[in-house]
Amino acid sequence: MNGFSLDFVSPASYRNLAVEISFDKQLLCEVRNERDDGQLEVSFFHDQRILQNGVQMMFDVQTFLAVFTQACDELRQATESAREALNKI
Repeated sequence: MNGFSLDFVSPASYRNLAVEISFDKQLLCEVRNERDDGQLEVSFFHDQRILQNGVQMMFDVQTFLAVFTQACDELRQATESAREALNKI
């Protein structure tokens, strides 16, 4: 994914899953789906998980937007699947 990776996380304080977007193992942002209206929110973490040698946090905008869109789509799908599974219980 051109140096990008997606990691789904489930912090105890969240009702739903969240997805972290990293670039070269450097955490860039977290997208979460905690709002009642279903709107996704993003938090940027430019100073988290700093690597010893540092990482150039510069990348192609179109690539980032494609990765960001993919993360949002996968988060929506995962949240909906989790809700459907809970409704079957």
